[in-house]
Amino acid sequence: MTGRRVGLVAVLVCWTAVAWAAVPQTLHYSGKLDTAGGAFTGTIEVTFDLYAGAGAKSSFWSETQAVAVQNGRFHAQLGSKTTLTPADVNVADLHLGVTVGTDDEMGKVPVASVAYAFRASEAANAATVGGQAASSFAGAVHNHPYAPLSHLHDYAASIHSHSYLSTGGGTLGGSLAMSSNKVTGLAAPTADADAATKAYVDAAGSGGGFSIKEVGCSNSATTGNNVQCAAACPAGMKIFHSYVNCHFQVLSDVAALTYVGEGFGLMEGSNYSCVRMHDAQDATIYFRAYTSKSAQNKQVNGEIWCITAS
Repeated sequence: MTGRRVGLVAVLVCWTAVAWAAVPQTLHYSGKLDTAGGAFTGTIEVTFDLYAGAGAKSSFWSETQAVAVQNGRFHAQLGSKTTLTPADVNVADLHLGVTVGTDDEMGKVPVASVAYAFRASEAANAATVGGQAASSFAGAVHNHPYAPLSHLHDYAASIHSHSYLSTGGGTLGGSLAMSSNKVTGLAAPTADADAATKAYVDAAGSGGGFSIKEVGCSNSATTGNNVQCAAACPAGMKIFHSYVNCHFQVLSDVAALTYVGEGFGLMEGSNYSCVRMHDAQDATIYFRAYTSKSAQNKQVNGEIWCITAS
């Protein structure tokens, strides 16, 4: 068809979403097709090509449609035959070429924006991300209530369940390597599994712990039948263990008795005994060595261990 000419009426590029509808995935193109005899009516193939600049020799996107023309006017949805993505129109110097039938391609025309398409420039600073308002997100360098465990991106979601632990509470699912850092601000522990500060532990050790003290005594005699010594725990402490041993040397007879425990002692026949005794309040412990054979060497040694009274 000779003498045809197409007029560009409007090219609408709108990739920005509106609240009540999904983003259209096509570009609207309207034109007017005339012949030497006047306005054309009928169906004819029209090829649309997108170029990265007016001087580009080949297109990076192309589509052919059977276009219905009425009184010279027609409409086409670019992308209805060949998929058109936002990346295809993200070209600084985008141009459109139109070829009608077997005619040569008409001169390339620049693709301009329309009113709502200007909104697409806000994509770099989107008002919402994943349906969430921008106020729901905080910059990575920011004092917000979430601390990243492992942070490789620029933003930490304030309502997001991945590797962020809320300082308001939560459960850590793995190990936490602190390196040379410290955990600070701990409250006084109330449960067995609670962590405690050094100051708390130091205070508990000095004021609420316990101590042990060893007290001993020793005595000997060469006259009489017995010898004894006494040992007592300091004020505020009580005995929890004792030890006594006795040595005798009577003429050619040598004997040694050792007793450890809380009972009254040991006896060897009626000749020797080594005993522990206590007073009514269990405050002083008496250790005694006794022999029925007097006027010979006798020695008693006693030890007690005291613990802080509870």
